Amino acid sequence: MHYFISSKFEFYAESGWNDHSQDLAYLFEYPEHPRAYLAGFSKIFMLDKTKNKYLKVNFETTRLEQSADRVVRTAGAWYLHGIILQGYTHKGEVIGAGIGPGSNLQTLDFSVWENNKVRGI
Repeated sequence: MHYFISSKFEFYAESGWNDHSQDLAYLFEYPEHPRAYLAGFSKIFMLDKTKNKYLKVNFETTRLEQSADRVVRTAGAWYLHGIILQGYTHKGEVIGAGIGPGSNLQTLDFSVWENNKVRGI
């Protein structure tokens, strides 16, 4: 996560693999095979300094879908495992992305912050 405090800008990203590559050549030939990622940014703009009013713009993209080469070699769904059948859990609750183990999502939101109120879309 990178903060640019003076410009009120934040960028974040996360990447992971849920399956090992067969060998180094396979890793370079099919880098997307078992990969998932999340990336996003937020930026805050001052609207009215005297009223303490700001506009926050946020964008985020999440990719958990298996790559096209899943027909040849499946990587399995995220948050699931062949040995641990219930997936990743904490005290019986499934943890992970709210979009599910094989989905993609892009979000863009705008919100106006004023004193103790937040309005957004």
